Amino acid sequence: MHFGAVFLATFALSTALAHPARALTCPWPNVALSFSQADARPEFFVVAVGRLERLGEPVPGAVGRMEYPAMFLGSIVMRDGLGPLHYAQAVVSSSCGAPSCVEMAFSDEALFFLRRHGDQLVLEVGGCTSFVFANPGEAELRIVRDRLR
Repeated sequence: MHFGAVFLATFALSTALAHPARALTCPWPNVALSFSQADARPEFFVVAVGRLERLGEPVPGAVGRMEYPAMFLGSIVMRDGLGPLHYAQAVVSSSCGAPSCVEMAFSDEALFFLRRHGDQLVLEVGGCTSFVFANPGEAELRIVRDRLR
C-alpha cells in the first residue's frame, strides 16, 4: 500500500511539472525563424534595433496576458542600413507568467520584431515565439536586411 501512495504522489508531481517542460519542444530562437513567423502573420511588423524603457507596472491585457507600458528608442532596420533614431510608445505583451520572460525586453540594446497596433508598437513575449534578440551583431542585421522586400 505504501508503494501505491508513493507512485500516486510521484505521478501527480510529474504531471504537474510536465507543462513547463513543453517549452523544451520549441525550436531554438533565431532571427530567420522569427522573421518568417512575423512575416506569415496578417499584422504589420517592423524590425528595429534599440532599447525599451519600462514606464510603469504591468497591467492585465487580453486573456492570459500582462502588458508592460514602455517607450522604444531606436531605429528601424532597412535594406540599406538603419533608419533615423526615434521614440515611440510601446507595450510589452507577455503570455508568460515568469518575470524572466520580459526581462530580456528591458535589457541592453536588442533587435525587436514589433507589431504595429495603431500608433503603438507591441513586443510579444512568451511561448515559443521569440521576437527579441539581445545585443545583435552584424550577422543578425544582415539576416533581416536580406529578407526585407
